[in-house]
Amino acid sequence: MQAFFSYDFTPYREVFPELPDAQLKTFVLYGQFYKVENIALKLDISVTTVYEHLNRVKEKHNITS
Repeated sequence: MQAFFSYDFTPYREVFPELPDAQLKTFVLYGQFYKVENIALKLDISVTTVYEHLNRVKEKHNITS
């Protein structure tokens, strides 16, 4: 667990207001080229959950690739 991890996701919240916090954080970190494993560590979630969040974001925004 990353006890001192802090990141301001507020600017992204304005762009993607429909995303729940977990999906937003996952999407932003992935967009900043973090590896899936590192996202899981930073957010204290499983790698499977990272992929689930990313898939849900893709579905909400009709992203096919």
